[in-house]
Amino acid sequence: MIFLKYIFKLYKIGVDAVIVQDFGVLKLIKSIFPEMKIHASTQMSLNNYYSVLWAKENGISRVIFPREISIDEISKIHTKLKENNKELELEVFAHGALCYSISGKCYISSLNNGRSGNRGACTQPCRREYILKYKGHKVSDGYLLSTHDLNLSDDLNKLAKSGINSIKLEGRMKSEDYVGTIVNSYRNILDKKEGSFKDDLNFVFNRKFTKGYIMNQSPSEVMGRESSGHLGLYIGDIVAINREYPEIFEKK
Repeated sequence: MIFLKYIFKLYKIGVDAVIVQDFGVLKLIKSIFPEMKIHASTQMSLNNYYSVLWAKENGISRVIFPREISIDEISKIHTKLKENNKELELEVFAHGALCYSISGKCYISSLNNGRSGNRGACTQPCRREYILKYKGHKVSDGYLLSTHDLNLSDDLNKLAKSGINSIKLEGRMKSEDYVGTIVNSYRNILDKKEGSFKDDLNFVFNRKFTKGYIMNQSPSEVMGRESSGHLGLYIGDIVAINREYPEIFEKK
């Protein structure tokens, strides 16, 4: 099987772990490469204690939580794992694009364009404009499925206290500048270095920021229906223009 040849190659070069969604793939890897560490993908949608316990009992060493889980639920899971002496690493997304659907359960890209979002080939149908109709009448239009981008740079201590061992920074299909800026900012924020690292996050691509469902924000705070592209950094409103320069009113 091509898949097993690929896993064997990864095993030989000494990768730290592989991220898995499919249950059958999980069983195959544990049967043939029992020493290889396996991380449960966010697409497994493991979002409560019993699903996480299942992961532990089936040889998974780290669970990457779906983006829609709340920090309160993470804390409950971590507490229960400790109470039952179960060691399991926990990881969560801290920055980047948010899916409109439940993690791993969106098939719009596959249906419309034959490219699977679950296999890293999403055509991003949620970032397009739509018209919402009811009984033939237009109700709304715009980027109805588009979300703001996640930014938990202010909440890293809360994540650590909830039991999170590692944070995941989204960078697929983004530029080198984006990846470098995001990683540098979060590394320095975690290390409590002095600098404008949080401000730097505004200068690379983002669809405005949200703390997401993980920090118990409402759908109206998560959705970004006014635009699906980079909006830039807001510095104020131009209130007048003379021959030399515009006058900018900075909104406090």
